[in-house]
Amino acid sequence: MKKNFKWIMLTCCIIAGLFLHPLNADAAENNLKGVGQVVLVTVSSSTSTEGTATAYEKSSEGNWITKKTGSARVGKKGIEPIATRKQGSNKTPQGIMKLLKAYGKKTDPGSLFTYTGITSNMYWDLNSGSSTYNRLVYKNPGGDYEHLIDYNTYNYMFTTDYNYDQIAGKGGAIFFHCNGKGATSGCISVPESTMKWYMTWLDPDKNPVIIVTTEKQVQKYFVPATKITSVQAESATSLKISWNRVYGTARYYIQRSDSSDGTYKTVKTITNPKTTSWIDRDVASGKNYYYQIKTRNYVDGKTGYTGTSSVASNKIFLVRYDAGGGSGKMSNTWVPYGYSTKLRANSFSKSGYTFVGWKMYRKSDKKWYTNEAGWQTADSISKNSYTKYVKKDKTCLAKSSSINKDTIILYAVWAKNPSEPELVSARAVNDTTIRIQWKASSTASVKGYRIYRKTEDSGWTRIAQSEGRTVTEYNDTTAQKGIRYIYTVRAYRTSNGVTVLSSYDKKGVSAAIE
Repeated sequence: MKKNFKWIMLTCCIIAGLFLHPLNADAAENNLKGVGQVVLVTVSSSTSTEGTATAYEKSSEGNWITKKTGSARVGKKGIEPIATRKQGSNKTPQGIMKLLKAYGKKTDPGSLFTYTGITSNMYWDLNSGSSTYNRLVYKNPGGDYEHLIDYNTYNYMFTTDYNYDQIAGKGGAIFFHCNGKGATSGCISVPESTMKWYMTWLDPDKNPVIIVTTEKQVQKYFVPATKITSVQAESATSLKISWNRVYGTARYYIQRSDSSDGTYKTVKTITNPKTTSWIDRDVASGKNYYYQIKTRNYVDGKTGYTGTSSVASNKIFLVRYDAGGGSGKMSNTWVPYGYSTKLRANSFSKSGYTFVGWKMYRKSDKKWYTNEAGWQTADSISKNSYTKYVKKDKTCLAKSSSINKDTIILYAVWAKNPSEPELVSARAVNDTTIRIQWKASSTASVKGYRIYRKTEDSGWTRIAQSEGRTVTEYNDTTAQKGIRYIYTVRAYRTSNGVTVLSSYDKKGVSAAIE
């Protein structure tokens, strides 16, 4: 009976150990089942002592939501996998560690964990082989230990399940605590204000864990959600979905639905983790599509954790270009609703005029966009003396977001070029100066003139700009002796912020300093 009793007890202990042992693992792919909060600490390499701590919480839909991001510190000699990490290495264990209990020298800040204040009789036993190895004790154990009250870094702290099995030589006292003067002896630390926040956020009912790893090995443990940055129209029947790269993911699943709360089906699986965009060519103009992206790791043939982005959607409307009295052809642009979209560069032309922008007309309700009051009817514009909105070339169609399935017509706006100034003469007035003279442009809105120069072996170069319509001469003091220079002049004015130039005398007038 005694034999059987011992065997039964041993079996029960083993089973209890399987079910009750904390999570501690160094390669725990697919081992976050039941975990609702994660503190992800990443460093650039295994020898780095500083990195980033990010708090994630799983939503009711199963998505990992970022709650806080900030700086973090690890061991003086970096990090090392839990399986090989040794006592006294000054390295932080790399892997997943469960957060067990909350302690602190300061008053409870509102911890969701049961909070224990640190007193002078609290010690952490680090004597390898001791029955209380890697455990809190309430009297000095002698030998190797930490007297908790001596450390201000323990103003707020969580214990972890690192070496919960008390394996000799693996060390202990791996805590999540406040920053000290520099890197730690193996713990993870964050600024005290941040640690205070963690005290009030981490919830024991959500089985929180802390994960320590390099940026390149995140996928072994955890893959957070990405963020869709834009859904842009590529054509009338295609949308380009772009997202932020998630370091450590193995693949992205792009899912689409016809409604925000509808059923999302995977329309594309991206297996290159560096890819951050994809074009959906199976869409119809004017229809609304909703997208979400799942990120997933894939380690040792096993599907790992999945994070799901927030939903992003878009509609497409048509932008058509009209020459506005000019000539030429331009292709249409399909624009996604709600996003600023770059216009095509103008390729229309009109003799004697300069292109200065676009006036915007909405076909569905026959309204023009105005500077003062947005979309308005022609009667309202005339009555209130509104200015039709004119966008310059190569800008974004931001304020003119249209109704779904609508058409925006962009009419080219032209400014008449000023009249050409008539060249009078160019002559050397002394050994260092050539004076150029012309007759003023007859255009009243002219602001001034641009003076150009060339030689027989070179092209026109602008050398000066004069201010004032009535200024009709310029002294070139940069001319060199023995060189014959040819000069010409153009009048200029501005319209809608664009410089409008006159034509010019291509033959020019010439002079040389002999």
